[in-house]
Amino acid sequence: MALAGPGAVFATIAAVETFVDEHYRCQIQGLDATASRHSEREILECMERCRLDEVAHRDDAAGRGTGAESRLLQVWTRMVGAGSQFAVGLARYL
Repeated sequence: MALAGPGAVFATIAAVETFVDEHYRCQIQGLDATASRHSEREILECMERCRLDEVAHRDDAAGRGTGAESRLLQVWTRMVGAGSQFAVGLARYL
């Protein structure tokens, strides 16, 4: 994607970080409902800090992009999100 220019690279980073944010969010919500011990709350707080770090990466990459995504770039970023989802599903399977 680097050959397509910096805008494509930053769009790819933003797409991956968007997926990671949602993945963290789902994990945190699932654990939050059952966390009762202090150590579990600390883990949740650590996960939230990590999630916010990924959000900062996403926002930084989005701010460095051109702001005008071509149709091809929109398709690419959807493919990146789908590929990320597939990778997580594969990792769970293995």
